[in-house]
Amino acid sequence: MAIPMAIKRFSPLRPSLGKPGLLTPLPRLFHQVRGEFISRQTGNQKLVTQVVPIVLGEPDEAYVMVPPATGQAMQAVYINEKPRGHNLTMDRIPLVFHHKTRHFALPDSLYPRLVVPQDLRGLSDGPDTSTATLWLFGATHSIALDETVDAEFIHESYKSHLSLEKISRNLKTR
Repeated sequence: MAIPMAIKRFSPLRPSLGKPGLLTPLPRLFHQVRGEFISRQTGNQKLVTQVVPIVLGEPDEAYVMVPPATGQAMQAVYINEKPRGHNLTMDRIPLVFHHKTRHFALPDSLYPRLVVPQDLRGLSDGPDTSTATLWLFGATHSIALDETVDAEFIHESYKSHLSLEKISRNLKTR
């Protein structure tokens, strides 16, 4: 299914393994591959599969970058499935990663789902699933398994995004 299209080298500052709060430059390889986004068609509930470009890290990393349209489609279903009055966070939504079938889905839903071409490292060898978070900001949306270095990296990126967004708004009003 997934054939690597290209590999790009990127060297951001990433949280250092085993040293909380310490940021070190670590090379990060981005593997551009194809995933499958499977959703239900509005009206007749027929399953529709779309091939979407995604970015994966190395086999020991636990993140995926997806096009904003894919993240927004998952967000729309999440919003529609939550009971009225439920506190919704619009910048991130909870997901579950199913290791055996290599797909992300909403916690209590079969669809939509994003199927990726490789397993992502989980927190333990025990369960068949890991919790994950879909972050809805930036030019691409990111998914990371919770409580991993990659999740912390995306969270720090999100905090930078908010800070820079505020500064940008202030500069525009001058």
